[in-house]
Formats: sequence, structure tokens, C-alpha cells
Amino acid sequence: MIQRFFLLLFSLFLYPLIAEERQVLELERFNFVFENDTFVRTDRWYTAGIDLSTLFKLNNDPFYLPFADRGTSVSYFALAITLEMYSPEEFNNPEPQYDDRPYAGWAYASFALHQSSAERLDSLELQLGLVGPSAKAEEIQRFTHDYILGDAVDGWQNQLHDEFGINLAYHHHERYLVDTKQYEAVLIPRIGGVLGTVRTEFDLGLLYRIGIHVPRDFGQNFVMMPGLDSGIPALDKNKEKYRAAFSYYLQLQSDLRFIGKDLFLEGNTNKSSLSVEPYPLVGRVGGGVGGSYENYTLSLVYTAESRSFTQQPHLHGYASLLFSYLY
Repeated sequence: MIQRFFLLLFSLFLYPLIAEERQVLELERFNFVFENDTFVRTDRWYTAGIDLSTLFKLNNDPFYLPFADRGTSVSYFALAITLEMYSPEEFNNPEPQYDDRPYAGWAYASFALHQSSAERLDSLELQLGLVGPSAKAEEIQRFTHDYILGDAVDGWQNQLHDEFGINLAYHHHERYLVDTKQYEAVLIPRIGGVLGTVRTEFDLGLLYRIGIHVPRDFGQNFVMMPGLDSGIPALDKNKEKYRAAFSYYLQLQSDLRFIGKDLFLEGNTNKSSLSVEPYPLVGRVGGGVGGSYENYTLSLVYTAESRSFTQQPHLHGYASLLFSYLY
């Protein structure tokens, strides 16, 4: 069922792009992002995220997004398939856990329009998917624990029920070059928000990179942040693309989220399910390293997140691994 659902979604959204040959110029980038708290030796709460995305450069601007640089911006279209996985701290407890985050999986397709210049990026993204057993998070975690980690998982019978989800996100970024004597450095603040049945929030973020031949893009972002695709080029229209043979850099990032709705904590909308009380304000800080060689890029970022629900006893940590191939 879920496979046919996503195939239909991709067909509907790809058709207008390929129906007229002039609309699609080129395939720009492929991204694979893997997030997991195993990197910090835990297995709880936001425990895993997987994102596969492709970025296309568009020949024509379908319409201009608010705040975009109309004279210099380039339009990009992004497609992604994503899975997010959540579980309580005691993942081998078969009984309902009323004071911990419910089991939940969220599988969805994303369709985003990005308009960027050398100094500015605006992004509009639509997410459509399913929360619940149809997301197949249970099967993935059970397979991982049974055949790789060697410890049993018992409790997914208490997960959130099937529910269709839709989110619409908009974000604006600015990109500033920072003057340093020895290295290249960029500072990228952002502001935006999400409105939907799964998430509703307003967020502020900041990303800093310093190194040698820092990539000319708007950086790497978290899997579970709608509208934030990784590696959108920072390039004015009609300017020649520049890519250094290699690069390496240090990356620091943070964000602050003002939560209006979080389905994974509050439980199903129209059905009885486990739930906890979310915090209205959640912060994250992260740091890591990255580099590139010719068409390949790789980065690893560790993130610490503040408590997201009132019963959560302490901070949570996880790591994000990004692999990209640039065309």
C-alpha cells in the first residue's frame, strides 16, 4: 500500500516537470542523510532518520517566492523520500509506557521549490505521508535489532495508529561571508515555519562553516526539519558554477523551535493513543566536520537537543551523516 502511495505521489508531481522538455535543465545533486542516536550509544526518543533526495535545476521560474532575489535567483526543484522513527527509552518493554514518548514512524514524500542566489535562499516544501504501522518503522527497527544489534524490541504494538499527514513549510536564509585571514568562513541564519497536521512550529537557526574551499551552498540540515534540503547552491543566475577539487571545513549549527503541534508527542488526532505533554520551546546545537573531493561530499555532525516533552529526564543526542554526489 505505502509503496503504491509514494509511486503515485511522485508520478503526479514529476509529470508537469517532464511534460515540457524546456522545464527541466539538469540533475544537480543526490543526497543521502542518515541520522541515528547509536552514534552516541543510545536508542531512544528520536532514534533514526533516513532521507533520500534529488535536486533539479529548473530552466524557468514557475513563480517567485516571497523575499527571493528576482533578478539573480535560480530555481531548483527537490524530491525526497524520508522515514523518521521514534521510540520510548525502554524499547524492550511490551507494556504501554504512559510517561514516555510513544512509538511512531513517519514515512513521507517531499516536494520543494527553492530559489537561491549567492546571498539568499527561499524554500517552499510540501510533505505528504503516513504516520503509523504503514510507515514500516517497526519492521526496520526489529530487523536492525534482531540481526545487527542482537537485542530484542518489544513494544511496537503500542505505536501511534495510521494517520495521513500533510505539512507545508517555508524558510528564508541569508548567507554572509566572514572575513578571516587564513580560512574561508560563512554564516547562514534562517527563519521559517511549518504548518501541518503532523508538525506546526516556528523556528530560527544559525549555521557557521570555516575551512578550506568551503562549499558554495546553504549547508547541511536536519532530517526532521521540513523545507531544509541539504546543499542548495549559492549562485547567482547566469554565473558560472565553481567547484573546488577538494574542501574541508568545521561546521557549527543551532536552532530554536517554538512548538505549536507535535503529533509524535501529542498522539493521534482522531483516535485514542499514548501521548505525553510537549515542551513549547526546543533548542538544538550541533558540531561536526565535512569535506569533498571532486563530485563527492561527506560530513558528520553531532547534535544535542533539549528536552522535547515534560516527562523527558535529560537531553537527547544523535548524529547526522550526509553523503552527496554532485552532477
